[in-house]
Amino acid sequence: MKKIAEDYFGLGTDPQNQYKEIIEKSTHMNLTHLNHEFIHIADFDKMKPLQLLMKEFKKYARKHNTSCIVFCNSVKSSRAVEHTLAEAGFKTASMHGDIPPRNRERNFERFKERKDGTQVLVATDLASRGLDIPFVSHIYNFDFPKTNSDYLHRAGRAGRAGREGFVVSMYREKDTPVLRAMQESHENLEPIQIAGSAFSMRNKEDFAKGGNKKPVSLGAKENDRL
Repeated sequence: MKKIAEDYFGLGTDPQNQYKEIIEKSTHMNLTHLNHEFIHIADFDKMKPLQLLMKEFKKYARKHNTSCIVFCNSVKSSRAVEHTLAEAGFKTASMHGDIPPRNRERNFERFKERKDGTQVLVATDLASRGLDIPFVSHIYNFDFPKTNSDYLHRAGRAGRAGREGFVVSMYREKDTPVLRAMQESHENLEPIQIAGSAFSMRNKEDFAKGGNKKPVSLGAKENDRL
């Protein structure tokens, strides 16, 4: 991870470099077994560092037989990431609101069963809740979560049942309020204050408007076309 930063961002050679790494042992009392890494991205294209990170993951996965999830904030972003990773030779599956429910379930099963060597799930926050996949070791936040709650739910997909897990997040200046809340939580040894989730709030609003309509789940339509 640090080698990637040094090679790509010039860490250690330029005092004004655009890279900043923050590694905390914990960001929440319930996620202390996870390793959290944050990469500050200024004007760089995020695809290049993601590809470098994924190459490192591939080495880890080959040794430990694990998989990963790449989280995005929108359908458009998810499609771009999946295309880029497929072009780089990664076997991927996807989960987002523009995929019909039945196909979404098939994609998830393909990832869960690791059919045809599928080791990467590219998803919106649709996949951040209720999925228990023991062999997921890495979470990559290609798009930084919009709320503390979304971060915690995404992070919770890695290192299930106390296994080793890693959460790597790329962030920009606009994301610092959420990041700062996590840092303060760690420094004060207090749980993160959960203000709400952009994903769950949409679900609650849809539920309220729809009467008996159930909140979004694996097989439902998601409003994530941002």
